[in-house]
Amino acid sequence: MDANAKIQIDSGEAVIPHLGATTHFLNGQIEMIWGTSKKAKEHFSNALQIVETPEVHYMLGLLYESEYKPKEAQAHFEKCLDLDPDGELSVPALREANAMRNYKKRSRGSWGTFIILLILIWPVAIWYFIAKRK
Repeated sequence: MDANAKIQIDSGEAVIPHLGATTHFLNGQIEMIWGTSKKAKEHFSNALQIVETPEVHYMLGLLYESEYKPKEAQAHFEKCLDLDPDGELSVPALREANAMRNYKKRSRGSWGTFIILLILIWPVAIWYFIAKRK
């Protein structure tokens, strides 16, 4: 079997490795929607090992962004821009890369703070309610 075999179709020709990478890419998108991000990353990484495309880098950037990993996400968004600077993903990739450059980790809160505030504020709220009813 020829690894670089081509299939002629009406709109041009398809190269066999590209079809394998497309399969991994589509499976990664399905995992992003209905599966886990870990499996999606595996599929996207497999697609990158076959053929490097801007779409795969963009999706990996989105996955890393959703996991609050701005450095990894920025690298993938910038690679997407390097591979296809005028493509359909260039504007969103540029926007996301800039957002990752300016990313500041925010406090997501903690259960301890919530419980302390609940213990301190709850009695005050009950007292206020009773005082206003009279």
